[in-house]
Amino acid sequence: MGSLQTTDLLEEVVSDRETTGDPEQEPFSSESDLGSFVPGAIEPPEETVKFEAKEKPEPVTVPEPEQHRVFAGTGISWAFIFGVLLTVAIIVLAVQNTETVPVQLYFWETTAPLIIVILVGALAAVLIDELIGMIIRRRKRKVLAEREELKHLRAKADSRDPRIE
Repeated sequence: MGSLQTTDLLEEVVSDRETTGDPEQEPFSSESDLGSFVPGAIEPPEETVKFEAKEKPEPVTVPEPEQHRVFAGTGISWAFIFGVLLTVAIIVLAVQNTETVPVQLYFWETTAPLIIVILVGALAAVLIDELIGMIIRRRKRKVLAEREELKHLRAKADSRDPRIE
């Protein structure tokens, strides 16, 4: 019964298309479009079309922004120049002071080249200066840390118990 009704409907659609004479409508064949009227009956296409890229797309290159280099100097710092001059001065001092001199320290007595005595004295002065500087910096850091801790404790105490004045 169901196939009879489908065939009747198909004949009516074919006859309607033929009588209207619309040139834009495709001709209707009962054999190819018969399954299109049945709900859920979908036929897979006979031929699968695959699209392949004929040419690989070229990678997009983004131009880098121009970089302007600015040279602020020759790359030689003042500290380097000072170090070179100090080294030259020490070499000249060593060449000019090669004679031996007596060195006395309390009960100890010896002789040494003058340049060694000068360099040992300079090294001792630098070491003593650095030790004193370390002690002073350590004390200052301790005082600053204590002040910071006191400030935090006062802020904590004020937030818990505000004073009315």
